[in-house]
Amino acid sequence: MSSVTEAGRSPEPTRFSLLGPVRAWRGGAPVDLGPPQRRAVLAVLLLRLDRPVTVKEVIAAVWGATPPSTAAGSVQTHVSLLRSTLEPTRSRRTGGSVLQSVAGGYRIGGDADLDLVAVRKGLARARAMRAAGDLAGAATQYRCTLDLWYGEPLADVPGPAADAERRRLGETRLEAVEERLEVELRLRRFHGVVSELAALTAAHPVRERLRVLQLQALHGSGRRAEALAAYAEARRVLARELGVEPGGQLRRLYQFVLADERMGVPPVGPRPSLAGTGSPRVGTGPEGGQAGAVPARVPPVAGDPAPPPAQLPAPPRRFTGRRAELHRVLAATGQRDPSGLPLVLVTGMAGVGKTALALRAAHELRDQYPDGQLFARLHGCESAADPAAVLAGFLRALGAPPSAATVGPAERSALYRTLLADRRVLIVLDDAHSAEQVAALLPGSPRCGVLVTARRRLAELEAECRVELTALTPDDSLALLCALAGPTLTIGETAALRRLGDACHGLPLALRAIGARLVSNPQWSAAALATRLSPDRPHLVELRAGALDVAASLDRGYRQLDPYAARVLRLLALPGPRVVTPQVAAAVLGDSAGEVEAALDRLADRYLLESPEPGRFAYHRLVQLFARQLAAAEDSVADRDVALLRFAHHHLRPDGPEAKPGPGITDRDTRDWLDRRRAALVGLVRRYGRHPGLGPGLGADLLSALARPLAVGAGGCGDTG
Repeated sequence: MSSVTEAGRSPEPTRFSLLGPVRAWRGGAPVDLGPPQRRAVLAVLLLRLDRPVTVKEVIAAVWGATPPSTAAGSVQTHVSLLRSTLEPTRSRRTGGSVLQSVAGGYRIGGDADLDLVAVRKGLARARAMRAAGDLAGAATQYRCTLDLWYGEPLADVPGPAADAERRRLGETRLEAVEERLEVELRLRRFHGVVSELAALTAAHPVRERLRVLQLQALHGSGRRAEALAAYAEARRVLARELGVEPGGQLRRLYQFVLADERMGVPPVGPRPSLAGTGSPRVGTGPEGGQAGAVPARVPPVAGDPAPPPAQLPAPPRRFTGRRAELHRVLAATGQRDPSGLPLVLVTGMAGVGKTALALRAAHELRDQYPDGQLFARLHGCESAADPAAVLAGFLRALGAPPSAATVGPAERSALYRTLLADRRVLIVLDDAHSAEQVAALLPGSPRCGVLVTARRRLAELEAECRVELTALTPDDSLALLCALAGPTLTIGETAALRRLGDACHGLPLALRAIGARLVSNPQWSAAALATRLSPDRPHLVELRAGALDVAASLDRGYRQLDPYAARVLRLLALPGPRVVTPQVAAAVLGDSAGEVEAALDRLADRYLLESPEPGRFAYHRLVQLFARQLAAAEDSVADRDVALLRFAHHHLRPDGPEAKPGPGITDRDTRDWLDRRRAALVGLVRRYGRHPGLGPGLGADLLSALARPLAVGAGGCGDTG
């Protein structure tokens, strides 16, 4: 605000400053503001510019909670003397008062020339320029604004309000300095700010933002060793003064600098001069080097921090059941055991819901891993992913320099572990091929967590927790189907949905395929589809909806088998019972029990067979149906028929030199199978009685046994399936 002369001449501007000792000028000449207490009263009014301040508020700000009894009179006296000092008597008569009286207090008008207002406007302009990409203009505006500070704010003012305001204004200035330095670094003016940052970090040793800027400036200047030493010093100071480790941004920057150092990346700086090469000179850059020169390596800028990786695919919709399994995964992956890495392995047959469980758990665990989540599909049943290629993607996500992709696998693994050393990152490895593939992708820090899914047992992998998924219960199958097909259901379709669930035998992939078919064909009824999935007819073709394809999923695992194990899987599926023993398998295949049992173990390892207990193996019904279809396509008619005859012979005559046809059979499924196929087996014996694969006398024994009713009694082969 300005005062007006008696003769109506131009006003004499009154200017105020709070960013140092409280001062005032009238017409360019300094004004004597009197003792510190009077300056304190003026400061209170200036800090509340253009707002009324009551006498009580002035008293509290200047004297605190215990003012003297004369405080109100002192305020009135100070205000009166300030008026007489700031503006001539004749100016007040004309209505040009700087310090105005209002109801119950005083006010200084908002048009007063105050340095604090100029700073606020200047910072707003600088930030707008920065946001618009005008970095050079922003840097200039920041410098001009910061020049308005000429000392400690309110340096000569007493009172609790002044103490609090000094701290607030000091923080405002420091934030503006940090913002200006960030802009300077983005302009690649590394050398010009190194000394300034050294002084600032010495004055504010526990301020991590300044430490980040210091590391960037040192690294950008090619002074990597000093940058690493600066980080070590910051870590010591934070531990000593606050008892904490450096924050995530400072740790990531340190790992960036360390990785750059270990891989021998050239120092950051201008490229060699182009003089003499025929290239024109294009002027001088801000650091005195050639304009347009691009450093070999640019550190990340604090103003644009790389976000933590968040690579998890979307969580599964309509996740049903698996409460106990989910609880185990969450408990094991969420623990913080310093003695070992929390590694959870989820295994099971194709389509049983391993990925769905892992993703559901991973999303629930995100808050426990604030430094990010990494995800990779390892294609265990196809062309298995190369761990080195997976590591290259992980390193990029973690902010490693591009040169990380050019080093060897061992160096890549070491860098990966280095970058994860101080981070809490969750790594999800889906569809692992082998323990070796997984081991190459494991971090070295127990702060991280790892979730692995696989169609193999991966017995050699040292997992903290193993979760083996089996088929859903009938109730959970029905609940999943109801959730999937809910919009298309009509009243009374629950029974049909239960039949559909039974036809899917609890396999989530099959259930999802059925649900997708019902949703995409709203004119279909659940009952009509259930009729097409009757147990007495092949129906794998019905369990397919786009990428939801049970047969295709099983086939990917089957193609990984060795030829002998594949033959065992096919031929053992031809008879009816689900459960088999190595003895039955050896009889059906005509091979030694040891050789066949080894193949059965390999099939169980890949979850193409279940192993409910040692020495017993079982088909999932859909796997058995799949294997029968494979046998029809890949095995000759004679091989299939001979396998059936051998199965019947094994159950109709005991082993041993004195054995005779017709033992008692205690397995009801096998007895029913033999009874239903008696006529067909007789025809097969007549057709293949002399087949070289059956052995001498087998055809005659079978005909003799099949000519009588099947006996039920003791001494049979037991529950061999």
